[in-house]
Amino acid sequence: MALIVVGFTLLLLFSGTSVDNNSASLSVEASGIGRWSLVIAALIYTYDGWLYAAYFSGEIKGGGRAVVRASIKGVVIVILLYLFLTSALAWKVPLNSLAGSELALAGALEMVGSPLASDIVLVAAMFMMLAHQNLLYMSTPRVLQALAVDGLAIRRAAEISKGGNPVVAVLLSWGLSVGLIVIGGFEFLLYLSVFFHLFVYVLLIAGVIILRLRQPDADRPYKVWAHPWSTFLCLFGWIALTVFETVAQIETAIYAAILVVIAWPIYRVIVRSGHMIINK
Repeated sequence: MALIVVGFTLLLLFSGTSVDNNSASLSVEASGIGRWSLVIAALIYTYDGWLYAAYFSGEIKGGGRAVVRASIKGVVIVILLYLFLTSALAWKVPLNSLAGSELALAGALEMVGSPLASDIVLVAAMFMMLAHQNLLYMSTPRVLQALAVDGLAIRRAAEISKGGNPVVAVLLSWGLSVGLIVIGGFEFLLYLSVFFHLFVYVLLIAGVIILRLRQPDADRPYKVWAHPWSTFLCLFGWIALTVFETVAQIETAIYAAILVVIAWPIYRVIVRSGHMIINK
């Protein structure tokens, strides 16, 4: 995927022509809090994969330190790739001519190159989305499997097949994903997933703060720069984004809250039954 992004960036940079600002047709510009919430949701979804290495921590050599380094390196590389691509896009094509475009990069390459470029971008986008979905299908079941190992999910989700895959966890995750796809469109699913991302991020950061307060002498595989100030800054930033997205997309936020409310008693039953088995 990195090679695809680099390739499109080079195509933009070395294309022989650029679109004149005066001749560019102005599209209707999206405005309002709803459009900004869509931009933020898309950004969160784009960069969310930075922490996926942590889901495979049990299968990575080098321990927690290697996982942290992989996550940091991954997000830095992705940020740089997209910054270079966006800079090339803004340099070659007036951004107001792309306002409202469903696939801005395809439109830009079509302007500076040929109509065939938009088809190439569409095919590349499909491959990138498939790769992302494959990662999700691999990572999500492993979260469920890890929870099951700790007694926080159904026991069968902890089972590993001969091929090394948590089959039951895969089927459960896949079934839930298909169900959500059936009942909602793209924007609804994007906002719904982003709400869960925000919820998890806030809890994870708050959990780090609480853990370091309660267990200051516990072993740390990796020490964060400028902690605790950097951690508090990160926490407040994600809380602000969560509040903004909730206000902007209150209906989807309600759906997310309903799913959490439904999941909570199920979680309590599973945990209680797990404790009963352990006590026996």
